[in-house]
Amino acid sequence: MHGGVYFLFEISFKDSHFLQVYGGNFSIGLLLLIGLLKAFNNHSYYVAWLYLLASGLKFGLFFLLLWPLYYQDGEVTYLEKITFIIPYTTALFLETKTLIAKLNKI
Repeated sequence: MHGGVYFLFEISFKDSHFLQVYGGNFSIGLLLLIGLLKAFNNHSYYVAWLYLLASGLKFGLFFLLLWPLYYQDGEVTYLEKITFIIPYTTALFLETKTLIAKLNKI
């Protein structure tokens, strides 16, 4: 849906770093979720702490990898903020929902 809006307003995917941000958030989110689900089987008491650590790690990676890309022109635009926030919150929601479902089965 987000990509469709870019297409309608003729905004370049390259200018907004769309593919890098979505690909990065998806990859990191998927890896962290797989790690949390594996840890859930062996260390279910620590899953909440691992979840918080993983969320902090993902946000930290944003500042290490994407912030310089966004700030290379001297400002971070609204478009760039939205391009990060949408996939980040979507991945966070899916991770939270998956872990809640697993925890409710205990």
